[in-house]
Amino acid sequence: MQYIKIHALDNVAVALADLAEGTEVSVDNQTVTLRQDVARGHKFALTDIAKGANVIKYGLPIGYALADIAAGEHVHAHNTRTNLSDLDQYRYQPDFQDLPAQAADREVQIYRRANGDVGVRNELWILPTVGCVNGIARQIQNRFLKETNNAEGTDGVFLFSHTYGCSQLGDDHINTRTMLQTWCATRTQAQCW
Repeated sequence: MQYIKIHALDNVAVALADLAEGTEVSVDNQTVTLRQDVARGHKFALTDIAKGANVIKYGLPIGYALADIAAGEHVHAHNTRTNLSDLDQYRYQPDFQDLPAQAADREVQIYRRANGDVGVRNELWILPTVGCVNGIARQIQNRFLKETNNAEGTDGVFLFSHTYGCSQLGDDHINTRTMLQTWCATRTQAQCW
């Protein structure tokens, strides 16, 4: 998989690998041709986004378009801005909806001890990379617990929610990165994806 549309309402997708200008991507039975190179982790428009219109990721607005953005264009700080202002009154009122599962085979990275044994920490940590998906992350935690008989045989399923990261600009980006690096650098953690 080279890209992902995270939520059905999104008007952007995220590159999971570096994608070259001219690459054709197919999402929701439509094909979009990339108009610029898009680096891994960056967004590109799936539809035309008018100047001033919201950029939607995770099913929620993460900012607005500074200029018209054509389908296939790189979407980043050069053509978007956060919807947040210095003195915004904000009430978090998500509209949670159950989404159909899209399970696939998964690989797990392990920690091999010097004697050859495999080290296992029987915890599942859910670390949202942006605060605007805390509700979705909570749904993932709840669904996992429900489908695994409350994670029987594990030491716990933990959600580490936070308020950073939805705009990914300036201080918000630095705070997000610092927080995630701190969690992942915990010495008891063998691997953090």
